[in-house]
Amino acid sequence: MNAQFSIYYKKYVSKPMQEVVDKYGGTDVSDLILDRYFRERLIHNYPPSVPGGRVNFNSTSNIPATN
Repeated sequence: MNAQFSIYYKKYVSKPMQEVVDKYGGTDVSDLILDRYFRERLIHNYPPSVPGGRVNFNSTSNIPATN
């Protein structure tokens, strides 16, 4: 992972992930609810001015999202 990606990840992805954990952590909710809330928070926190910025929402992980 290059340094610039790491900075963007910490700044723009880890915050929405933490917001999802803070709101739904330890509760039994559907993956759809988690996905929709994460996308909403990511769009809210991710500045549209980042050139070439793309977000890949397709996870290859098969663990439950609340773990």
